[in-house]
Amino acid sequence: MTLTVGRMSGFATIQDRGRPGYRADGVPPCGAMDIVSLERANALVGNGGAAAAIEWALAGGTLRFSASAVVAVTGPDIELTRNSAMLSTNVAVEFGRGDELAIGRLVRGTYAYIAVRGGFDVPVVLGSRSTYLPAGFGGLEGRRLRAGDVLAIGFAAKVRSKPKTPRDSGPAGGEATAIRAVEGPNTAAFSRAFAKSFWASEFTLSPASNRTGYRLERESDSGPPDRSAVSEPACVGAIQVPDGASAIVLMPDGPTVGGYPKIGVVASVDIPALAQRMPDDTVRFERITVEEAQRLLRERRSLAGR
Repeated sequence: MTLTVGRMSGFATIQDRGRPGYRADGVPPCGAMDIVSLERANALVGNGGAAAAIEWALAGGTLRFSASAVVAVTGPDIELTRNSAMLSTNVAVEFGRGDELAIGRLVRGTYAYIAVRGGFDVPVVLGSRSTYLPAGFGGLEGRRLRAGDVLAIGFAAKVRSKPKTPRDSGPAGGEATAIRAVEGPNTAAFSRAFAKSFWASEFTLSPASNRTGYRLERESDSGPPDRSAVSEPACVGAIQVPDGASAIVLMPDGPTVGGYPKIGVVASVDIPALAQRMPDDTVRFERITVEEAQRLLRERRSLAGR
């Protein structure tokens, strides 16, 4: 069974939970920007949580199925149709041979996830099917999807009962909700006044944001912090400060090392919420302890059933 990409004006790649364990070799984890929505989509169609799905952003397009399939779309508020009939997100829907799924405007949010029972059967590279665009591997030929692409769908075992979907385990609220973060490893690079101003600031998400990093901008008359003398390891969620008026939060495709001082690290549980912010949205940070961040992540995983 296959799926064919028809019209494509959005930005779509194949993603799964990612490829942890290769940062020492310079390979970031990759994977879904919003792992909560990815896991929800897979659960709705009866897949295991590690199955690969389409991560879709920016604009619309169409997908056509060669045979019957069970499909779910999760993520932001998005306009969907099946054969021109309106379709809801966050539900599993049966598609027949020749049926077309049309993805329209993403009304609120940035990344949608399209899961098909059986998952997308693309090669496994370093333990994952996720696309890593900067190096051109994973997913479908290491690139974004385009019109005319044909995607193989994996074998789906018969689901004997209705798939159980995880309870809502994502952060509540939208733009007004603070993104929780712990203090970073380079605290000494910042004056007390700079740090106080930073944590109290409201930032604006720049359009120059992507899977590598989210750039945040603010009004500030503070001077730049001391730069790190050498590059050092960096992780997803690291809040790098290149100058007094901006910050860069590293995302799943972000570099594994960096020389900008890191004032904080976004709690893993809030990476999905940050990923769904749109250009020009307001972003505020709330400092929490490492212990709180770990507890929140355990709670989310418990709600998600893993």
